[in-house]
Amino acid sequence: MQELTIHFNNSEVFSHLRSGIRSYLHQSIPSNPTIIEVAFNEAVNNAVKHSKNAGNPTVTVAVRVKERKRLLIRVKDQGCGFPAYETMNRLNDAYSQSLPDELLMKESGRGLMIMNQVMDKVIYNKQGNEVLLMKRL
Repeated sequence: MQELTIHFNNSEVFSHLRSGIRSYLHQSIPSNPTIIEVAFNEAVNNAVKHSKNAGNPTVTVAVRVKERKRLLIRVKDQGCGFPAYETMNRLNDAYSQSLPDELLMKESGRGLMIMNQVMDKVIYNKQGNEVLLMKRL
């Protein structure tokens, strides 16, 4: 099992993190790593944006490939979180009642929908400040 864990709290490290994760995904995932990279970026963007320390967010990212069969990405911030299940239910209702283009033009919620469309499973902790993305490879 390969694992990579990074803690970061500034934009320079954030830039290096994206580059490193991109390389890691392209080396570890046999097919279509780019779309998974998009889901990863959405999770990290949300963590940075909503972290309690807005001026200097601290985010923890752990990426693990288990037996070349399953990818696990965990992203956690120090923020107060959000009501993940209520928000996802509202977004799913809106998605079923609206045109996808309308939802894509909204200011927020798009990243949550992207993560749910790309990954096999998306799980939030109770506080709403940690997300686990899972994908079968």
